[in-house]
Amino acid sequence: LDLAEQYGHATDEGMQLRIKLSHQDLANIIGSTRETVTVVLGELQREGMIEIARRRVKIVDLAKLGREVHQVPVPPQPSHPAPTPHLHRMSIVS
Repeated sequence: LDLAEQYGHATDEGMQLRIKLSHQDLANIIGSTRETVTVVLGELQREGMIEIARRRVKIVDLAKLGREVHQVPVPPQPSHPAPTPHLHRMSIVS
């Protein structure tokens, strides 16, 4: 949802992100593994909340995604700050 706020572009079909992201890029951003991101993105696609094609993410049901995100318990924060991810493969698309 944060990426949609920063990089989203409203279309007739939903909110298209203007950046291309690999599963590894997303994992780095959220501090997860590529495998977990792949599974979760697959679930979100099956549930009709997002569409992904060629590293382009489109949120087709922003309201439903927002409700789902806010139902997930937030894990406790680590006592030391996590390293800042380097998004060397992220590109901005107009």
